[in-house]
Amino acid sequence: MRTFVYLVIFLLFGGSTFAQETTTFGSEEEVCDYTFGFKIVNSFTGETVQCAVLRKPMNGERETYKLLTVDQWAREFTGYSKSAANPKGENFALKYELFDLPSEIKAKGDAEVQTYMVERTKSILGNLWRLKYSSYPFHTDSDWGAGWARNSDASVTFMPSLRQMDVLATYGIDAFNDFFKGENAYRLMKDVRNPQWQKTYRESTDPDYEAPASTEGTEGGE
Repeated sequence: MRTFVYLVIFLLFGGSTFAQETTTFGSEEEVCDYTFGFKIVNSFTGETVQCAVLRKPMNGERETYKLLTVDQWAREFTGYSKSAANPKGENFALKYELFDLPSEIKAKGDAEVQTYMVERTKSILGNLWRLKYSSYPFHTDSDWGAGWARNSDASVTFMPSLRQMDVLATYGIDAFNDFFKGENAYRLMKDVRNPQWQKTYRESTDPDYEAPASTEGTEGGE
C-alpha cells in the first residue's frame, strides 16, 4: 500500500515536473537554435542577396544553413509562413522596428497588410547591394542609381572601402562571404534606411579615395 502511495505521488509531482522540463527544453531549442541571416552576394537566381535560415553549431559542428528565396525569407521573417527561425510566427519587421505600418494600409485589412509587410521587407533586402557595390551589379534597363561603396581603386566597383568594412564589422561580419545574422542583421536592415547613416557610410572612405563625379550626391536606397 505504501509503495502504491509513493508511486501516485511521483506521478502527480515528479512525473509532471519531468514533463514540464522536457517541454521547456524543446521550445527553447526551437526558439534558440535557428535564426535568420543574409549575405550581400549575388545569388544564382539573379538576386543581390542570399537569404537563409541558419542553425547554430551543435556539439562542435559547423554552422549549417538553408537558403531561401528573398520572397520566402520575407514571408517567414514577417510571420506569414512557418519557420524554424520564427516558431511563434512573430512579425519581426515590426518587432525590431524596421519600419512602421501606415494606418491607411492597416485600414484596408489583413490581406493588404500582409502584402505591404512582405514587399517592404523585400525592398530593404533588395537595396542592400548598395553597401557592397558602387553601381548595380547586373545588366538592367531600370535605373537603380549609384551604390554606396567607395573603394579607393576606382576600377573596383564590387567592394567597399576598408573604413566601410569597419562599419559593417560592427554588425558581426569580417568579410562579405559571412552572414549577417540574428539581431545584427535586423539592426543593419533598420539602420540602412536612415539617411544620416547612409551619408556616414558613403563618406567612410580611405585616404587615397578619389570620388567619381558621376556618383557623388546620389542617394538611392529604400
